[in-house]
Amino acid sequence: MSIYLDFEEPIKAIEEQIEKTKEIGDTSDLDMTDKIQELEQKLKKKTKEIFTNLTPWQRVQLSRHPERPYTLAYVNAITEGKFIELHGDRNVKDDKAMVKASLVIETGGRFKASRHLTSIIATI
Repeated sequence: MSIYLDFEEPIKAIEEQIEKTKEIGDTSDLDMTDKIQELEQKLKKKTKEIFTNLTPWQRVQLSRHPERPYTLAYVNAITEGKFIELHGDRNVKDDKAMVKASLVIETGGRFKASRHLTSIIATI
């Protein structure tokens, strides 16, 4: 189940209409493909309209969205889970806000690039 912000309610309503229309098409002999395509176009248009006219506060809400991926999600996607996260500092403390890791990125089997995670994040 997705979490919708208050300004995303129209998107939620259209997505629910699409799901209901698909259920009707699956449970009956009616061909609902035209209606589904129409709703999908409406969804695309409404999504573009909402996200091109965000207020500064809505942008902040979006940046803090609970379903937004965190750094480790990107690192896992890039390295396919083949990385070693480093913990602690000289005083053996761990700052959960900072992610540090050694990783190897393979590109086409031609070469391996081994970098420190903080420098990779800074270059993205």
